[in-house]
Amino acid sequence: MKPIDCIEESRTVRLGDAEVNFRLRRSARRRSVSLHIDERGLTVSVPWRCSEQRLLTTLRDAEQWVLKRLAAWTHQHPAPLTWRTGDELQYLGRPLALEVALSKGRPRAARLHDRLLITVPNPADAPGVQKVGVKWLRAAALEVFIAHALRLAPSMGVAVPRIFLSSARTRWGSCNSDGSIRLNWRLVQAREALIEYVIVHELAHFHEMNHGPRFWGHVVRVCPNHRARRAELNEIGRRLLLMPIP
Repeated sequence: MKPIDCIEESRTVRLGDAEVNFRLRRSARRRSVSLHIDERGLTVSVPWRCSEQRLLTTLRDAEQWVLKRLAAWTHQHPAPLTWRTGDELQYLGRPLALEVALSKGRPRAARLHDRLLITVPNPADAPGVQKVGVKWLRAAALEVFIAHALRLAPSMGVAVPRIFLSSARTRWGSCNSDGSIRLNWRLVQAREALIEYVIVHELAHFHEMNHGPRFWGHVVRVCPNHRARRAELNEIGRRLLLMPIP
């Protein structure tokens, strides 16, 4: 049997006015201390025989960085949806309150002003509610994307493309030589100015299959403030891409 060369335990430390939970990973192969923050929170990796004093000193020296990064992650990555009444979805840059109700008929979803009403046979079945909600978002996304493409294509000097939905985890859109573009359905969570930018970006590729000066010339004719829109999308994009697929 191979000897254990890595162990992990849950710990808590007080940093500033906050009690911070973290995972402590001890490894026989590690020679230095490292801190990492992701969707699971703070992970501290240390050498096997790292002393408690060295661990605490490292955490307190990095106190401001840790608290700032945890706050930023929480802002960009809110708590996951439970798909129950009271949750909030994002739709076209605005909150959409989720309301789940009992129905003996077929599951369905309907937007009522600032609410999304989902009726299902079992409101406590979160995966079932999620499936209905995501189906509605995908249908709404296709409708929104097609409407923007119909309006923007003539301004870009290209034929109106066929629109398909994508579930990519790292990109918002792509264009194909057959005259179609694929757009990530999760983009429907963003405000319409950002959706417009992504569609203009993809339409510009029908002129130039690169990101050279002539490509950006086509973009800027329709989106003169494309840099600001791209920066905003980059800022919120990772959070939007977390919307799950049932």
